[in-house]
Amino acid sequence: MKKLLILLVVILLSAACTKQEKNTENEVAYRYLGEFVSLVDQRKEPFGKEMKINYTLQLKNFSPKETVFSVYHNQFQHGSEEAYKHVEITKRTKVYELDDNERKEVPIINIENSNRLEVWIKPHHLSDYHIEVLEIYIIE
Repeated sequence: MKKLLILLVVILLSAACTKQEKNTENEVAYRYLGEFVSLVDQRKEPFGKEMKINYTLQLKNFSPKETVFSVYHNQFQHGSEEAYKHVEITKRTKVYELDDNERKEVPIINIENSNRLEVWIKPHHLSDYHIEVLEIYIIE
């Protein structure tokens, strides 16, 4: 009986891990460029904890066009394509600096010294009004 229970637990854990891996494998991300404006620490804010947001990154010249971002985009005034927009940095977000043909992971704080960024984004899983950043590449 004890062996059967242990076997059942192992099977359930294995199935849970496999399901979690499949969710990230099929994830679609969208590539956009933007110019750095500011970085706001949200880790101690109730909103940040609730939404699992570590930082809010404000960008200019950033305007995602895909229909999956329509709710996000509609919260801004029409004709505000040049206005500053915000995206959310979570624990999953990775930041890279590019050096020739190599990328090197760097601390999030490095983006404060940048100008142009390439971001790979997706709608935030808890709210269509927010965008989660999966990867950031510091271009200049």
